[in-house]
Amino acid sequence: MGMFIVAWVRRLCSFLKTDWRSKLTVLSVLILVIVILYQRHQLERAAYSNQALRVESVIAGKEIADVAAKLKKLQEQKMLDQNTAALGKLTLQLDGSAVLLGAEPSWSFQPGDVCPEVYLGNQFWPYQYNNWGVEECDYGKSVDKLVTLVFRGESREQIERVTRSLWNNYPGVRVLVESDLDIGMKGVHRVGKGKSMADIAAQVDTKYVLIGKDLDYVSNWTNLDRGVRLLSEGGLSVVAVGGAVRNSSGHWHVDCHQVEMRYYRLEIRPGYQHQFKDCMVCDFVDGPVIMKTDTMRDIDPDIPRALSIVDLALKRAGQMLSCPDMIFFTKSSIGRETLKTSEAAWLKLADKHKFQGLVTNFKHPLDLQFSCSQVNLVCDIQSQAAAFMLPWCCFQSFRYILTKLEEVSEKLGIEYQIESGSCLGAVKLANFIPWDIDMDIEFLTEHFHHFKSGGAAHAVLVNAGISLYSFSADMYHIKGAGMFNMHYNGITVEMMGSLKPLSRMLLPEYIKHKPTRIQLAEDLWIPVMSNPGLYTRGRYGPGYLFHIQSWRHKDGMSGSYDEYRPGAWAPCTQPGHQACLNNYPIQGNMELLSEVYP
Repeated sequence: MGMFIVAWVRRLCSFLKTDWRSKLTVLSVLILVIVILYQRHQLERAAYSNQALRVESVIAGKEIADVAAKLKKLQEQKMLDQNTAALGKLTLQLDGSAVLLGAEPSWSFQPGDVCPEVYLGNQFWPYQYNNWGVEECDYGKSVDKLVTLVFRGESREQIERVTRSLWNNYPGVRVLVESDLDIGMKGVHRVGKGKSMADIAAQVDTKYVLIGKDLDYVSNWTNLDRGVRLLSEGGLSVVAVGGAVRNSSGHWHVDCHQVEMRYYRLEIRPGYQHQFKDCMVCDFVDGPVIMKTDTMRDIDPDIPRALSIVDLALKRAGQMLSCPDMIFFTKSSIGRETLKTSEAAWLKLADKHKFQGLVTNFKHPLDLQFSCSQVNLVCDIQSQAAAFMLPWCCFQSFRYILTKLEEVSEKLGIEYQIESGSCLGAVKLANFIPWDIDMDIEFLTEHFHHFKSGGAAHAVLVNAGISLYSFSADMYHIKGAGMFNMHYNGITVEMMGSLKPLSRMLLPEYIKHKPTRIQLAEDLWIPVMSNPGLYTRGRYGPGYLFHIQSWRHKDGMSGSYDEYRPGAWAPCTQPGHQACLNNYPIQGNMELLSEVYP
């Protein structure tokens, strides 16, 4: 080997002594080789793009054919004017196909009962809570002329907190409290417990009603205007609008379910398939909802109150929306109570709609399961996320890191919260995004020393097999904030320090000691932005419920704060592979929720 190297060194020296014509010839050959290699790379990319376009065209074609077949079936059954829920879904299905083929998302608009909203752009760093505003108009009405609040009052303290916070944000809104307590507050009217929805609706004289259930506080984040806007602007037949639910212990959840009856089974499946104006489109939504008072009047009094929202869904009068950016502060509910209703109550609903079985568990049972190493897979998100769905071991690493971080944070009092793409995945999927390039976590700079060499958190995390590296005194342009990276089995975590208090300080005073927590696995609730839905909608803009790869893998984007535009996946470098992202929908979460996948 030594003699071989010596020989090549001698040849190189001999070449350097040759005349300029020989040097120019060799240089020309090298340039030609580089050009050929570059053109070959571009041809490969073009081939991948053409293949991706064929895949997307086939998917869109199947969607359009499916819509046509369903419309024909509805016409044959003479139900085109009756099943507005089905028609709405078919319209959204076509919209999704259009976006897949390169069109902008459809935002149909007609003047509603309040003025329209407008996106102000990705600004107001770091929390993006004010990135949406309201345009001026000459037709909008005030909320107190449109909405009545109905909620359960369990104590005088709760009743006062709800009404005072409501009037601070929406002065003059009429309040009906389901309670046996002697309230004695001006503007608050008591209705006895056990009344039917129709009985309560008889006391409502506004066009809309917020059914608050165990509502505990109202802020501008509740955004009653947005609920009214979605019910009145058209574009989709909407019967109710819900949002995220955050209870007094900090647990945040956005509920959305699809309902289907077949073979005498009622199937209630979690998740959404389509979005409309940045809301998940659902058959029914648990938790507080805003609806038209006329809809409330039509709720069947013979069906138990806990299941009236499911009964409404089965009437197929229209869609319900769940908007993650609207937040309802509750006492204990996280919008998951309907499915825990008693068997006796379900029997009444079953008798009305003639089903004999109820199915709510859609986690795929596995007869066999193999680790990544057994089937020669690795977690390498930096390269895989460009075109592929990440393998299951990436999710195991993701949850392992957060579990260990949560352990040391509880022990040492470290404050942190997930943000950016990690927050986006938690809001849309209650999971890690299967095409993300890293995890994003913000922590208080005053706790930085715990993570440095010699710190208590550093020792625990390193002993757990997690690497900590690339320590910096600054956090990008923020001097003195600090940052570092963590890594474990293919997952990189960007840990960014904050000199300012974290977002929990923006919560209502009585609950700001409890950070908002979001679910990422069955028993894993992690601190997140105080209003994660509003943050992600403000951070990523209109259409954020569509899926899109990281800016690093999207042509025309130079940074994470560039505008994200919904559209097709980037081309796959192994066309036909089952993990290619362009085999999968560009919206929806029904197969990606942490309770289902992986």
